[in-house]
Amino acid sequence: MLRKKVKKTVRWYVYLSLTALIVSSGTLFYLIHASLDKRDDIFYILNNMVLGVIILVAIASSIWSLIAFRPKVNYPLKKWLELRIRQLSGAYGKRVKINMIIGPVIFFLMVMAVHGHNSGLSYLETFLFRDEEDFWGMIFGFITGLAVLFFVNRKIYHRGKLVLNQLKELHNEIDK
Repeated sequence: MLRKKVKKTVRWYVYLSLTALIVSSGTLFYLIHASLDKRDDIFYILNNMVLGVIILVAIASSIWSLIAFRPKVNYPLKKWLELRIRQLSGAYGKRVKINMIIGPVIFFLMVMAVHGHNSGLSYLETFLFRDEEDFWGMIFGFITGLAVLFFVNRKIYHRGKLVLNQLKELHNEIDK
């Protein structure tokens, strides 16, 4: 019964990693396609390369997370819980501040990549707005996107802390 509780608690974390893996892979393919369409724009390609490296790190992290959280056969439950608690404690400690900083940077680079690809302008020209509508559209898009980004980051953080606390409670139940 305790194993079922642990599996249910960790299932959310694995689901999040799978979702990140799928979204990151799709975004990476988009960046490659967009870069091939704009081969002459070196700044656009550099923007997409920086995003691509960040996304490859995210994909590697998701794969590592999926492998690390896979239950081992005949592995003692208490040791498995201790390992997961250690991993999640690190993920929701100092690294959270990095996520709150790098999120807006990734968002900005991604918006510029999409805007540059869809507008048909060179990367540097995307910073010069063609008209007032373009300017206000970008401002509204940035503000809305950042608000959604912070809301989602906060939800993921709180859900992860909940999973961590549930694992700690399960570990304490085993100790009793």
